[in-house]
Amino acid sequence: MIKTDDGTYYAFPFIRSEAGRVYGGPIIRKDWLDELGLQIPETIDEWYTVLKAFKEKKNAAAPVTFRTMFLGERTGGFAGAFGVMGNFYLNDSKVVYGYMEPAYKEYLTTMSKWYKEGLIDKDFASIDAATVDKKMSSTVSGATFGWQFYIEKYNSAAQTTDPNANFVAAPYPTLVKGTKPEFGQLDNAYAGTSSAAISAGTKNIEAAMRWLDYAYAEEGSMLNTFGIEGTTYELKDGKAVYTDLVVKNPDGLGSDQVMMQYAHGTNFPMIQRDNNLPAKYPQTSEALDIWKNTNHASHLLPPVTPTAEEADELASIMNDVNALVKEAELKIIIGTEPVDAYDKFVSQLKSLGIERALEIQQAAYERYLQR
Repeated sequence: MIKTDDGTYYAFPFIRSEAGRVYGGPIIRKDWLDELGLQIPETIDEWYTVLKAFKEKKNAAAPVTFRTMFLGERTGGFAGAFGVMGNFYLNDSKVVYGYMEPAYKEYLTTMSKWYKEGLIDKDFASIDAATVDKKMSSTVSGATFGWQFYIEKYNSAAQTTDPNANFVAAPYPTLVKGTKPEFGQLDNAYAGTSSAAISAGTKNIEAAMRWLDYAYAEEGSMLNTFGIEGTTYELKDGKAVYTDLVVKNPDGLGSDQVMMQYAHGTNFPMIQRDNNLPAKYPQTSEALDIWKNTNHASHLLPPVTPTAEEADELASIMNDVNALVKEAELKIIIGTEPVDAYDKFVSQLKSLGIERALEIQQAAYERYLQR
């Protein structure tokens, strides 16, 4: 995954551990569900019922809130229930572009309806992560898509004013109850992000090499994963055991919030180790097993590498395509364009060269399989 088709290693990679490849999904306030006599939603229809109840009976101004990245490109989100996802992925070894798939129109139809009825945060297109946090830890919102330790963060924040607040993971939704979600969130072991390269003009290449290489050695790996010995962990019988600074933080911080100050457990040029961070709430630990239950692995496109010529052509096409996608999707959901505008949108994608982009991705994928 970390080389081109001709065998060139082109980066110092961030490689996820197997356990770290799934880390996000739907999060919902179970205390609200219990109060309303509702179950954790599993289907799109159940989500609709729940969000309506949050709005009408809990007076939630934004029953579900999220950033635009969670609509469909980064995760299956709600789109996965319709059997589609944004961007490029695989269907039976064929590269497809989710925004062009017919079922994406069904998804947009549903999102447009929900937005019109005030079930989706009206500010979703412009809010940042901090704003989502505020809405989730108050009574403004009762559901979102987020990472595992968001559950920890939301419970800690909300319970300062409402001891009964209880955020839990919900499964990725489907259309038919009892079926396995087709899409969720799943990264490749090497996703092509959070990696490093050294400029050819660097004055001291060896020093840069040594610094980057340190993260892959035992000492650097321990530092990145567990922080500073004697401060965040102690070695007992050869194993790292977290100190009270992490597990019983005097400032009330969650273990992940503490470790962000002392270590690089993720998103850094390194091979990720399972850090076994203790969770304050069992809901946090249970989340990954819930979110892992999808068929996403069969659709995951590996980090293919187009040739230099293909890469230039692909970049030229996708710059225009990505701009169109963001604009068209947003307009349809918020209602400034009718859902039927999707058909014109697909034609525009074709005129911008999306079919050629698919050819490039397919060829790169087939070369990848021959490595």
